[in-house]
Amino acid sequence: MENLYKKVKDNWIIILSVVISIIIYFLISENLTLNEIYGKDVNVWKYIANMIQDGRIIYKDLFDHKGPILYLFYYLFRNYEIISELVIFIVNEIFIYKITKIVLSNKYTKFKSIIVTTISMIILFITLEDFPNTESYSIPFILISLYYFVKNLILKYNAKSFVVIGFCMSIVLFLRANIIVLWIIIYLYYMAKMIVKGNLRELFRIISYTILGMAICIVPIVIYLMHNNILKEFIEYYLIFNLKYASAGTQNTILETCIYFFTVTLFIHPIIIFINILLIFLKKNIKDRKLLIINLIYYIVSIYIVISPKREYLHYAIILMPCVIIPLSILIKDKYKYKLIITIGIELYIALIVFGVEYYNIKYLKENSQKYLLKFEIIADWLEKNTNEDDNILVLGTENIIYNLSNRAYKGKFSYQVPIIYNSSDIANNFLQEITEQKPEYIIVNEYKVNNDNYVDGKISKILKEQYIQIEEYVYRRK
Repeated sequence: MENLYKKVKDNWIIILSVVISIIIYFLISENLTLNEIYGKDVNVWKYIANMIQDGRIIYKDLFDHKGPILYLFYYLFRNYEIISELVIFIVNEIFIYKITKIVLSNKYTKFKSIIVTTISMIILFITLEDFPNTESYSIPFILISLYYFVKNLILKYNAKSFVVIGFCMSIVLFLRANIIVLWIIIYLYYMAKMIVKGNLRELFRIISYTILGMAICIVPIVIYLMHNNILKEFIEYYLIFNLKYASAGTQNTILETCIYFFTVTLFIHPIIIFINILLIFLKKNIKDRKLLIINLIYYIVSIYIVISPKREYLHYAIILMPCVIIPLSILIKDKYKYKLIITIGIELYIALIVFGVEYYNIKYLKENSQKYLLKFEIIADWLEKNTNEDDNILVLGTENIIYNLSNRAYKGKFSYQVPIIYNSSDIANNFLQEITEQKPEYIIVNEYKVNNDNYVDGKISKILKEQYIQIEEYVYRRK
């Protein structure tokens, strides 16, 4: 009992932080729930997970252009969404704290680590959109790799840690391939270091351990793809299509995208970048400066990844959160020694900020989504009452929420079509051919706008006019 009391006494600030984190989680949980209900991407992935449960195969029977790991996570946690969210948050908090503790490693380390952890998590909370998504699932693996990199650099180098780093990299590679920036920087750093030192044997060990770690993830995935004969489709949709999609033009400019991300919602990032640059010149500790320089490169490349598609999707900026940890940690490393009351005050103040931001988000989502959801509920209710579960029903657009609410499905491959049919003529033609072959009993037209000036929309409009009759405002039945 005395040992337990001593542990609680010695680590009470960590316990306090965990309690505050749980409170914060429940403050934002309604926002997450709203995201899960209204999020278009989330509902696509939920639908795919349900179809996989029914025996259908991703890429072959179901189109989407995300990595296979995302569908695995959604499939495993399809009935335990709160658990998946909590796991993400807990792992994030643990490794932010562990990274910060290594960087600080001086008096008041626990106090300062908790502050940096809390601020970092707030920055993450603000970017939660269509959660959980590829970016949010990637963050724990990015943080784990960053932890081992910082540990190798500051404490004791261990080549075996690259098994874990390689494994984490391969997970993210199959979630969203273009955000493996951290690993590229890590390996370039060690390649340069070992080559300069002439230590090619150690470089070989790093590469060997990395390959071992990556094989743990990659081999089962390749076996699955080959077993289901979908390796070609995986390459076509996940690799080739995403390259074309990323380079597809939008109406936004880079400047407009930067203004969207960094003037109001994420104004903190330009400030932290400035702090990072300033600290490079002010810090005399070689390891700190090295960390700051590497982090600055990581930060700048990550920002480029966020803004280069020129799309105003807030969840893209989730990947910037790990970039703030090192500069914030080094900023408070030597200069400030927080007293107890100041630490508690900052924690509570930060929690209040999160509550304010998330309360506004929840209020905004509620006010703007009630009518939006009501439409879906009306359509789903009509489908449940007037159709059978085995009827072939196509929802035009990206409204997979209608499938999920009504427990109905489309027997074809393209359960959603926008914007992919406008980014790929091959997919557009495949979808048009599929409609003629599948001949769905019902076609739902909700937010989808038929534009006869567009080739694809013109074809869809012709199919609706010639082969279907409109029986409700949003419902077309095959003649």
